[in-house]
Amino acid sequence: MAQLNLTRRSFLKAAAATGAAIGLTSAAPLTALAEDEGKKTAPEDIQVIRTACRGCGKYECGVFVTVRNGVAVKIEGDPTYPGSLGNCCAKSQASLQACYHPDRLYYPMKRTTPKGEDPGWVRISWDEAYELGVGKMDELKEKYGGASMAFFGGTSRIYAMSGMSAMAYLYDSPNIVSPAQVCKGPRGYVTGQTAGQDLYFVENVWRPKTFVQWGSGIEVSNYDDAGRTAVDNAARSETYINVDARMSNLAKEADYYLGVRPGTDGALVMAWLKLAMENNLYQDNFVRRWTDCSFLVCEEVEPSGWEETYDNVGLVGIVKAKRNVKTILLKESDLREDGDPKKFVVWDEANNRFTYLHAGTGCWEGETFKPKFHDWDYVTAANLQDKYDWEPAQGKMVSNPREGITDMFLPDQSPMPTVEGCEAPTKPALWTEGVEVVLKDGRTVTCRTVWEHLYDNCKEFTPERAKEITGVKADLIKAAGLEYCQLNEDGYGDSAINYAVTHEHTGNAMKLIHTFDAFDAIMGRTDTPGGHRGSTRTASVFENQHTLLVGQFLRVGTKNRVSDPEQAARKIGTGKFPLYPNADATAVYQAMRTGDPYPIKGGLTQAGGMLNQTNLHLTWEGVKNLDFYTNWNLWHDPISDLADLILPEAHWLEVECGRCAQGSGGYYGAHIKCVEMPGDVKWGIDIVGEWYKKNGLKFWEDREDGGDPWEMGDFLRSKAIASTGMDWQQFRTKFLEEGWFDARRYNPEGFGTCRRYETGWMVMPFQGRPGFRTNTSRYEIWSTGFENAMRKQINQLTGEPFGESFALPYYVENKSSPASDAFRKQQMSNPDNPNRELYADYTPENYPFILSTGRRIPVYFHSEHRQLPWCREVWPVPRLEVNPADAEKLGLSQGDWAWIETPFSKIRQCVDINASVGEGRMNAEHSWWFPELKRVGKGFDLSGCNCLVDAWAQCEAEGAPQLRGYLVNVYKATPENSPFGNPVPCDDDGTPIITDASDPRLKEWAQLITEGRDQL
Repeated sequence: MAQLNLTRRSFLKAAAATGAAIGLTSAAPLTALAEDEGKKTAPEDIQVIRTACRGCGKYECGVFVTVRNGVAVKIEGDPTYPGSLGNCCAKSQASLQACYHPDRLYYPMKRTTPKGEDPGWVRISWDEAYELGVGKMDELKEKYGGASMAFFGGTSRIYAMSGMSAMAYLYDSPNIVSPAQVCKGPRGYVTGQTAGQDLYFVENVWRPKTFVQWGSGIEVSNYDDAGRTAVDNAARSETYINVDARMSNLAKEADYYLGVRPGTDGALVMAWLKLAMENNLYQDNFVRRWTDCSFLVCEEVEPSGWEETYDNVGLVGIVKAKRNVKTILLKESDLREDGDPKKFVVWDEANNRFTYLHAGTGCWEGETFKPKFHDWDYVTAANLQDKYDWEPAQGKMVSNPREGITDMFLPDQSPMPTVEGCEAPTKPALWTEGVEVVLKDGRTVTCRTVWEHLYDNCKEFTPERAKEITGVKADLIKAAGLEYCQLNEDGYGDSAINYAVTHEHTGNAMKLIHTFDAFDAIMGRTDTPGGHRGSTRTASVFENQHTLLVGQFLRVGTKNRVSDPEQAARKIGTGKFPLYPNADATAVYQAMRTGDPYPIKGGLTQAGGMLNQTNLHLTWEGVKNLDFYTNWNLWHDPISDLADLILPEAHWLEVECGRCAQGSGGYYGAHIKCVEMPGDVKWGIDIVGEWYKKNGLKFWEDREDGGDPWEMGDFLRSKAIASTGMDWQQFRTKFLEEGWFDARRYNPEGFGTCRRYETGWMVMPFQGRPGFRTNTSRYEIWSTGFENAMRKQINQLTGEPFGESFALPYYVENKSSPASDAFRKQQMSNPDNPNRELYADYTPENYPFILSTGRRIPVYFHSEHRQLPWCREVWPVPRLEVNPADAEKLGLSQGDWAWIETPFSKIRQCVDINASVGEGRMNAEHSWWFPELKRVGKGFDLSGCNCLVDAWAQCEAEGAPQLRGYLVNVYKATPENSPFGNPVPCDDDGTPIITDASDPRLKEWAQLITEGRDQL
């Protein structure tokens, strides 16, 4: 008898192959099922509708929805969509319960009691709702000014970010509190400065040979190119590397698992950076030609540069923006009075001479450039051949091993020019050991390259030093780093570090992410197949629906909080966090409480529970103080208990609109309306439009055919796909019949081409020059943007100005950490921190455990779905993962409840003894609340881990607080130390929360959902 030998990883690969084969057959049975049911029940109307799921907020899985007589009865994955590979998770399927849940908001309602009490909701009409809401907010603007109102949004829930931004513009308020501060904002601000666009997205659908997942269990999370794609990559890659403080299920299958101490990831990256620099493992052509690594740093000169106005892609299309560059990178203007400040000086080691890169043209000395195109049909169709003096791009087409993805064009790496009079092509020097230059004032000084300064920052990080910080074995750090640094014959690695939002929750987000992106850049993984490609770019404005919507609303003439200096100066937090374009959440909630720097009197939240950004007690007390607050949502949630007005939003099954996949997946499709909106529900975008009308503002456009003016939904559906050459009905029909559109095919010069810095396409709007949309036209490892923005900022820990020190990546310890006491001591004397007295005892001795938070839960999306029986039955309580050794020390058993505390608060979660977290570390779940409770706030304070957060432990550049990796104390919850003598969290009358699937309240919810659906 033959013996079958399978390792776990071999089994995973075999299972993935089998699953793919099965998945490709699932569409036919679905259609047959609908046909069979139709034959059995001839009077019934059964439809199977292709659409985009939004059961979570950060990914668009392709799904089929079966609708019987107008009621959605089944949701399953679309196996023809390469973006999700037929995936359809529990959140997606539970959308059937969300759509018909009895506790869903169906009508506008107003409160009838003082805040802090049960709201006593009363149903009102939409006319009454607009009269109340518009009247109150107009009154606040008239009395206190538009800045007295703050506008909050959830995470991309059916374009909620667009709506709340538009409302801020309507009321001339700079105070938008966006989830971006803790979700992709930091990485956006980093790559915005280093590359000029959002190159942090990784093209995970381009199946890599080496797959690197850094942080988070994306196999179950709501993340770009996650779910089935992540599992597929882990199974089919030749090498799978996982770095995470907590070993997720998929991490167990990794070839290399590096379990870092929470928040110390930067030390590991610096070790890999040192390894690559010392062993020439980096992509030499890209580093020398397309980065600023060869630029000379002159510490003896005053920062200088230039000012100019330039075209930039803004919310209303191409807008004029100002650039004021001051840097100590050596320029011709530092050497001669008549020198050009845009000529950055480098040492040419091949010809023993100085040469330059011109930031204005993007060209090296002796070089000229013409835009390059490879697809003549596309160029002709877009009329680009008449606009630019261009030349054919040289390169080749590359294919993906995953079926259903269009081939991409890979341009050849262009060589450096040979300057007239020189014998060899220019070779910008990286290692110089110092170059002497004579400044225009006659001084002779020694300059070193950006590359050498970068090495100074990482040279201490041997694998052994990184082990001391991270806890990961030195030989494992080195082995995994060497594996990842392998490049293929085309000079790139077919992957990049797919880092999660974990790293934006560390209190030092910008520096940590700068380290990730700088490392991948020198490895040549910028805009390569499977590398950092940025957002999906279609051939239309469809690529950015947020920009489209807000741009349309902005036409009313209100001020832009980003580009208008007066508006930017009014924004709360603007001086403290210069790289954050929105208002700082902590500062806004504090202003609500104290009136400093000025009073915040009103607020609006769209599709978000506000449980995500800073200390929740600060949030609650701040919103409680507002004179008027309105919440637009699908559900009653904790913060809605403080609202004066609630407006009901539409569910994703009820809206019709185009949808471009977030991230580098490269696909776009549509939300197709599957069922009618119940009650008086409206799409949030239309609510905004009607609110504008109540203010007498015409935001819409007249139809060319002379018909009625565009409604907002009509505008979005028709204008978003205009450049595809189809109207909405044509686009809709094509999507329903053929499936998702691949941007690599429909936008071959944009998203269908890699190394777009070679062709000129990376500079948006297209300006006919190579390189990147940065101050220097290079990928800026030394960020002149950081250097400029942080020059006036003082490092709280050292008392020194940031300036030049912030320009390069470096490692910094978490603020709340067993290895750092500096932040605690600094805050004890900080007069701006109202909690400064609490830091005296906030030490590792008193708070001996490191708490990680924010793990992804398969059935929940942040604070959503706790009231859905299918989800709550699977995951009824918040879990605190405790290492077995720590559980034994603390006397904790599986299923016990434990108190978790910091100086700022304490909560309870249920113990899950799990070796996935290291000894001395614990992992808590975020955004918990209990819809079954009647108490005001729905129990957010009972188990919500953000109650524990130090609101003032923030990133110096953009304000993201430390939501993970902070110090806590943990002990067993007992009848003696728990309210009502019950370790389980309880309502105000002692009724405990739902703790298991047998709870009759879940059965009651399920029954009410069924009855409500059947009555339609």
